[in-house]
Amino acid sequence: MKEKGESGLIKRVIENWLTNTNEIGYQIPFCQYLISENHKIISISSHSSIEQGKDIISIDKDGKVHAFQLKGGNIKTAEWRNIQGEIMDLIRIPINHPSVDISAEHKPFLVTNGLISEPVIKNIADINLKNKQQGYPELNIIIYPELVQKFLGIHGSFLPVEPSEFRVFLELFLSEGDGFLNKDLYANFIESILFAKSNSKPSIKRKISSSILLTQYVLQPYENKKNHIPIIEGWTILCSYMFNLIEKFSLTEKDWIQSYEIILKKINSQLEELKKEFISRENYLEGLPFGDGKEIYKARLTIVLGWLSAYELFGNKTESNYEIDNLIYEFIKRLYPKKIWYWGESATPFFIMMSLVASEFNDKELSNRIITDVISEITFGNDYKGKGIPSPYISSNEIIASMHGISEVEIDSMAFHGSSYHLGALVDILVRRKRRDLLEVMWEEITLICKYTFQPDLKADLFLWRCYNGKTSMKDYKMPQSWNELTIEATKIDLLMPEVVNDKLQFMYYFLLCYPHRLNANTFKYIDSSLKNPAVKKSERKKDRKK
Repeated sequence: MKEKGESGLIKRVIENWLTNTNEIGYQIPFCQYLISENHKIISISSHSSIEQGKDIISIDKDGKVHAFQLKGGNIKTAEWRNIQGEIMDLIRIPINHPSVDISAEHKPFLVTNGLISEPVIKNIADINLKNKQQGYPELNIIIYPELVQKFLGIHGSFLPVEPSEFRVFLELFLSEGDGFLNKDLYANFIESILFAKSNSKPSIKRKISSSILLTQYVLQPYENKKNHIPIIEGWTILCSYMFNLIEKFSLTEKDWIQSYEIILKKINSQLEELKKEFISRENYLEGLPFGDGKEIYKARLTIVLGWLSAYELFGNKTESNYEIDNLIYEFIKRLYPKKIWYWGESATPFFIMMSLVASEFNDKELSNRIITDVISEITFGNDYKGKGIPSPYISSNEIIASMHGISEVEIDSMAFHGSSYHLGALVDILVRRKRRDLLEVMWEEITLICKYTFQPDLKADLFLWRCYNGKTSMKDYKMPQSWNELTIEATKIDLLMPEVVNDKLQFMYYFLLCYPHRLNANTFKYIDSSLKNPAVKKSERKKDRKK
C-alpha cells in the first residue's frame, strides 16, 4: 500500500536520481541527512588529494566523531583495488581538524550509491578483523538501498503529493538541463514544500531538510549537463526562501546555520567550477537556437562575468586572506563593453558586480564608466522617445525570445517609458563615490525618469520570488537638486532589511543577481563597500522593535 500513488512515485524518483548521480551529486543531500540526525558537520570535502579519504567529517549528538568516504556506483573487486588505499587512510589516519582532538577515535564509513559485491564485503570483514586486533576502528558501510530509505525518511510528509504540485516536480525533474532554469516554476515548487502544513519549529526544520534534497533532485539534469548558472540560481532561491522562514518565525541560528552553510558550499563549488571552465575556454557559443547567436553570446558573457565578479567579492568579504582574482578583472577590461549586453534592468546587478570588481582594483575610470553607461541606457531608453528598457521582472531569455518572435507574451516596450526600478541605486553609487561631475552631465535626463521602489509589507517577504503584498513608491529627482540632500539619501541606512541578513550580508551578492527585481537603493547599500558599516547594530535594532 505504501508504494501506491505519489509517495511511491517519489520513491522511484529518488531511486532514479540516486542511480544516475555520482558521489558529488549526493554529497549535499547526505550532509543534510546527517544534520537531520543531529550531527554537526565540521568538514565537507572539495575532493582534493590532501583529505586522506575523508569527504565528510561530523560529530554526532553524543560527541563521537564520524568520517565518511563517498563513492559512486557499484564497488566490485577491480573498483575496490583502486580505492583500497583511500579507505585505509580513512580508517587509520587520525582526523586533523581544529574541532577534533587529534587523539580522538573516529568511526569510518564507506558510502556508495551502488552495491558492494560479496568478495569485497568479505575483504572488508577481513580488514575489520585485522584492524580490530591492531587497535584501529572497524569500517562501516552504507549502500544504495539504505541511502534511498534515509533520503525518503527525511521527507516525511513534506512531499509534493497534490497532483498539480507533483506535475511541477516532474516537469522540473525531467528537464533537459541545457537551458535556463524556469525560476517561476521552481519558486512555486519550493513554496509548495516550505509553506505547507504546520509551522512548528521541528516542522520547519524538517521542511528545510526535505527542500534541500528535492532541490538536488530537480537540479540534477543541469548537473548532468554541467550547466552551472541554473544550479547556482536554484540553490540561491532555496536559500532565500529559507531566510523567509527564518525571519518570519524567528528561528534561532542553531536551527538553520548548518543547512545554510551546505547550501553556500554548493553555490560556491559551482561558481568555482564555472570559473575554471570560463578561464580555460575561448569560445562561449553553445547550442544557439537563434541566428548567429549575437544576443545569446553577449548575454551569456554578461551573466557569467557578473556571477564570477560576485563570487570574487563574496570571497573577499568572507575570507580574511582572500584576494580577488586578477584574471576576472582582466576579462572585464577586455570584454567590456563590446562583448557585454545590457538587455534590460534584469541585467543591472551583473553590471554593478563588474563595476565593484574594477573598483577593488582601483580602476575608478572603468568602474564609474560601467555605472554611467547603465544610467545612460535607462535614461535614454526610457524617455518617451526611447526604445524602452524592460523592467527587472523580465529576464534575458524572455527578451531574446520576444526579439525573435517566439515569445508567448509580447513585451510592450512603451510600458517602461518614464520609469526605472534601478535608477535610484545607480545614482546613489555615484553620489557615494562623490562623482558630482558625472551626474551633472546626465542630470537633465535623470530627472525625466521616475524611480520606482517596491517594499513588501513584511520584511521577510523580500526573499519571495513573487511578492503580492507590498507597495510601490514613486519619486522624481529635482531640477535643480541639492547635492547635500542626495548625499544624505545615498548614505542613510533604513531599517527595511530582514534581520537575518545583517549577519549574512555577503549572501546579498548572490541574492541580487538571482533576484534583480529586489535590487534597489536600500538593498544595495548593504553590500556597497563605500558604506563602512551598513549593518545596523543589534542594540539599534532592538530599540526600533521596542518603538
